[in-house]
Amino acid sequence: MAGGTGAKPARVWLRVGSQLRPAATWPPGSDSDDTMAVKLESAQVEGARVEGARVDGVDATPTLPDADLVVPVREQGELLGVLTIAKPRGERVTEIDIELVGRLAAASGVVLRNLRLDAELAQRLTDLEASRRRLLHAQNDARQRIEAELAGGTRAQLGVLRERLTGLAREVDPVGTPKSALLLRQLVAATDGALDTLAGLAAGVYPPRLAAGGLAAALTEQAAKAAVPVSVHAAGVGRYPAEVEAAVYFSVLEALQNVAKYAGASSAQVRLRHDGDLLRFEVTDDGIGFDPATTVLGTGLQGMGDRLDTVGGTMTVDSTPGDGTTITGQVTVVLEIPLMPAVHALAGASR
Repeated sequence: MAGGTGAKPARVWLRVGSQLRPAATWPPGSDSDDTMAVKLESAQVEGARVEGARVDGVDATPTLPDADLVVPVREQGELLGVLTIAKPRGERVTEIDIELVGRLAAASGVVLRNLRLDAELAQRLTDLEASRRRLLHAQNDARQRIEAELAGGTRAQLGVLRERLTGLAREVDPVGTPKSALLLRQLVAATDGALDTLAGLAAGVYPPRLAAGGLAAALTEQAAKAAVPVSVHAAGVGRYPAEVEAAVYFSVLEALQNVAKYAGASSAQVRLRHDGDLLRFEVTDDGIGFDPATTVLGTGLQGMGDRLDTVGGTMTVDSTPGDGTTITGQVTVVLEIPLMPAVHALAGASR
């Protein structure tokens, strides 16, 4: 089209939804900042336009950059896109140009339809990914709000109740009223149990340590509660978007739970590192291992993969019978807070 008309540039516009988008331009590099998608509401292409004139008795007023000639591409009456050319300064669009671009438009319907299908699919995938990220962000916000409400509401109320019960227990004479004294002690112990349960619930919803200190601090804290000794190594790990930190944190916790339930391991290691634009983690145990080729992954591992996928991450499982298991994951990240020095911590089993 450019060679036959001498246009600089010649451009193919593709209709995607309610927009016209530049799909190809010649010569390459001719696209400028204003060469962007144009809403059809402001570019209703009904015919061909030559410098604002009517062509074939049809009036069209598309607003497209670098366009001395605009010719729509249609198939069965459906607008699929447009072809545009801009003539060099001082030259006008000729009848030959109109005929040439018109013939190209008439022959381009199938090609543009296929391109449009590809573009619409890519747009839907992009929209789906954006929707998943918004949903995950909203879920993390909700988790943090619930945790804050538990900390500021129920937990505080239980704390006040415990103080009052403890005060009453001190005032009651255990010799004169042994039953009352015993009941108060039991109520204090029950309140302590409720506080512990609430703390565990809040940590499961969204751990305060993760929000305050990041992955290294939160995982080191959780490693101390693991059923087997767990060492945590964090090399150059900083702070990341909340949804990324949550995805990695809960994935590592799920991996450690699997170690405790199924691995028969005596120890495990958690490694975190920032590598270029990737945040990587690795959970390794010295347990009995398994054969991934013949073993169906459980819902826990599947959930880990799904959780990481929502933030654009991936996960692999490497295991050999008798030689332990290694779960590796990575997420492409944008660092929000500078890298921290490497952290190495060993936590013994507490239960």
